[in-house]
Amino acid sequence: MNKRFVLLLVVFPLTATAAVDVREGLWELGATVHLENQTMGPYTRQQCITKEDLQHPERIFGETNGSCDYTSKRYFGNQFSFNVRCNSGIPLTGAGEVEYGADWIKGHMELNAQVSGGPTIESTSEIAGKRLGDCTH
Repeated sequence: MNKRFVLLLVVFPLTATAAVDVREGLWELGATVHLENQTMGPYTRQQCITKEDLQHPERIFGETNGSCDYTSKRYFGNQFSFNVRCNSGIPLTGAGEVEYGADWIKGHMELNAQVSGGPTIESTSEIAGKRLGDCTH
């Protein structure tokens, strides 16, 4: 599982247009992936996120070359859920749900990877993030 892809999915609640105003600043974002009988991570990353970045997740976690489509986006209060399909490399499909506040996010996501000529591999990711403070640049 690509660490960058896992972390890409963490940012989508930051783009939501719900009542909670997510604050820009220095954020720590992370994910723990459960794959078969293994736990990988946590993978963490700190990054300065601006309000403009919040509208363009690819600026935060790197390009996916347009290979992922996010559908069925649903906002309810401080919750955001979505379906995802990626067609680059190993095809992935899945769904996720994230709860968030101005300075924190947490959630989970389930993905299925279809290995060519092989089995479907299922994974579950726990995601979390917190605002650490203002950016210092």
